[in-house]
Amino acid sequence: MADDKVNLFQDVYFVLIPSTDLSEEVAAAYVKKLTSRGATQLQLSSSQLKHVTHIISTSCDFPAYNDAIDALIPVVTPRWIDHAIDKKKAPNPRTYCPDPQHYFHDVVVAFADEIPLGDRDAIIGGIQAMGGQYSEPITKLVTHIVALTLDSRQCRVMQEKNLDAIAVLPHWFDHCLRLGRRIVEEPYRLPEPSILIEQNMSIPPRVYRSTALDELNTMDPLERMLEPPAAPQLEEKEESVFKNKRIMLHQDLDVQGHLEQTLSQIISDGGGAVVDNVDEAEWLICHLRNTPEYFKAARAGKDTGNLNWLYFLISRNKYQCPMRRLLHYPYPENGIEGFRNAKITISNYTGEARVFLDSLVKAAGGSFTKNMTPDNTHLITAHMASEKCMAAKDWNIELVNHLWLEESYAKGKLQALSNSRYSFFPPRTNMTELVGQTPIDRVSLKIELDQNDPANASEDESDARSSSMPAVNGDNGTPNGRAAASGSSRRPARTPLAARLGNAELITPGSRGAKDRAISKLHGMATDIAAYEKERKRVGGVVYGGRRLNDPERVNVESNGRGRKRSIDEADEQQQDELAEDAPEESSPATKKHRRAPKSKRTSNETDVLLAPKPDPDEFPMINVLITGYKQELIPSKFVWSDFNINIVDSLSTKVDVLVVDRVLRTPKFLTSIVHAPVVVTIDWMLAMVAQHQRLSPESFMVEDPDWEDTQNQKFSDVLARAKRNRDNGGLLKGSRMYCTTNVRGKSDVIRAIIEANGGEAIQWNGTKAQIPQREENAEEDQEEEDQEEEDDALFGPRDLYLISEEADKPQWKKFIKHAKGQGYKPHVMKTEWLLTIASLQDLNVPREDHMCL
Repeated sequence: MADDKVNLFQDVYFVLIPSTDLSEEVAAAYVKKLTSRGATQLQLSSSQLKHVTHIISTSCDFPAYNDAIDALIPVVTPRWIDHAIDKKKAPNPRTYCPDPQHYFHDVVVAFADEIPLGDRDAIIGGIQAMGGQYSEPITKLVTHIVALTLDSRQCRVMQEKNLDAIAVLPHWFDHCLRLGRRIVEEPYRLPEPSILIEQNMSIPPRVYRSTALDELNTMDPLERMLEPPAAPQLEEKEESVFKNKRIMLHQDLDVQGHLEQTLSQIISDGGGAVVDNVDEAEWLICHLRNTPEYFKAARAGKDTGNLNWLYFLISRNKYQCPMRRLLHYPYPENGIEGFRNAKITISNYTGEARVFLDSLVKAAGGSFTKNMTPDNTHLITAHMASEKCMAAKDWNIELVNHLWLEESYAKGKLQALSNSRYSFFPPRTNMTELVGQTPIDRVSLKIELDQNDPANASEDESDARSSSMPAVNGDNGTPNGRAAASGSSRRPARTPLAARLGNAELITPGSRGAKDRAISKLHGMATDIAAYEKERKRVGGVVYGGRRLNDPERVNVESNGRGRKRSIDEADEQQQDELAEDAPEESSPATKKHRRAPKSKRTSNETDVLLAPKPDPDEFPMINVLITGYKQELIPSKFVWSDFNINIVDSLSTKVDVLVVDRVLRTPKFLTSIVHAPVVVTIDWMLAMVAQHQRLSPESFMVEDPDWEDTQNQKFSDVLARAKRNRDNGGLLKGSRMYCTTNVRGKSDVIRAIIEANGGEAIQWNGTKAQIPQREENAEEDQEEEDQEEEDDALFGPRDLYLISEEADKPQWKKFIKHAKGQGYKPHVMKTEWLLTIASLQDLNVPREDHMCL
């Protein structure tokens, strides 16, 4: 045993990097653990780096990190030492790398027995790829246990031994791997994971503070003249980050006078020196990536940052690689290709995260707007619980998270929106916590250097010139005289045909030429095609298109005195009427025979854009109108409804003031709209407004459905009256908790929308007890409920719990009943038809016997 202890690290030559996370006492203890077991400590220098086998550090923020990685020297955290001693052998250093890109590097996972083997293998593979480890037994090294409930044997062992581990749902690993980032475990943590309990997506998820947010000291890329922060007071034995560093402040920073003197003084007070030659400098501070000094420093692997980075070093007195933070590295001169026409707005990001993303948009070359309009091209949001997200879907604006912006900037190239990572929003996770974690991509930066370095361009040109000049060895000035000997004459070199023609259209015969001409025409039409496609995909499509009256780009057309444009047919009619008035009163039968017959009435869908005055908002305020049950061709088109203070909506979650139907229906739109007690009218209301060119009151066009009233034995007006009462009291299903199985009639998301529209809470049932919270006993409430049940057993009580299901999900019924009773509830398993019936009638007093599954 003693020999094993002495020889455990005999082949290890290590360097320990001091940091604020590693106190002197702890660092000395780790050094002793290593040297007492045969390891040798070295100093971090360029001469000794080739002899180093391991670098011990709590982070990758030290100057030689990239050199170590290039030299294949493993950088590990101190946990590698502890685990090696516990296991009595050195473990794989890959799983202990402090690089933030290995976001599972401090995760050791174990599984509960209830997790299927296939799911285990998938999670283990993803964890190990991102630096994590797997442990079959439950030991003190385990940090996470994957389970569905706390009833498993592994979770009981964790609780009995009081281990410093947490139990999480497998969803956490799936969402982390989908994003490529480690998110906070709290929403997935047992026994009450909020992703299963809090199903109301309109409630914004909580923001958990990230250390990356604390390091986002950010200034506007267009603003250079900012006062540096005050340097912190150094403690005894604490060294300045600038000690023994030679730093060059480039001229493109445009720092002069007082600011230049202040920065130079801070550096010199810290033991550094300001130099004027990039060859002498170890660090280069510049603004853009376009100067010869930048290319030389970047090629030499010197630390190159901007004022953001310098101010970070001054304020924190802690070294950090300038490539760790996107806005610490010099800005691209012309932004990122593809961002020039991007008009970006932000939602649900606050504080430092919002300022950082604003600055990043400008650095990439895009334009940032505080308010969102239909002209915006992208909406970057932290989660989907905002009005901006709903409007973006209506306006066909791209909805993405901030990873799309960060990775486009990091790689110097616009990333494809089709990547699912950029449109994925984990439930109950606020993406704000992940802002600022993306570093500059080293591979992409090297490609950028190769493409833009003027030194490379001059070398390529000289090589091309030398290779294009033939060696003149023959008597006639030809290469080796072979051309003259063969009697052939060398044709003069000519530029390509397209270059000689300049901007003229290149016309070639045959199918290839036809293809080129067609492609050229398509390019010319690209703007119009894109505009049409955007309008066509918008909710409502081109049906409700047209510019508003107050739009400055609207083209005013000549009015015919009746409030709308004159069509071609009407112009012909007017011209013939004028000719008829000039003609003699008596006309021949032939003339009468060929006289044009009067035009028939226009159909509703041929109505032109109206030029009507906007109604008084006090008399006719803005209302939301939803249309359902009508074919598209029957709906009036080319009508600017917004000019009449009418907003056509198409969402199941939007408040509806007027519902346009031909009869009483049970469509999803009808059932989610009726809860708002709207005015229910027929399409005649809209047709009348088109005909009269003015806003009309809808009360005169109320829908009538005698067949439905005879079948249901009640008036539809009574349904609307109940809907109004329910709306004022919080909804038909207020306070109810309803679970839905997968195979409910229709789509499960539609059923959930109906439940939530009626004030209830809808939850997708997955068969686990964790979904049902433990009910607190209340004797008075229980007695009142029992008394009420004797009078009317159709009412919802505090103990009633409902599962909406169908025969296909029968195996889930017994689980639901068992778990509901175990948590103190009275379970009911109902068919989908029951929910649709009470929602359409807005009445809970519906016989349940025919709709019960059990």
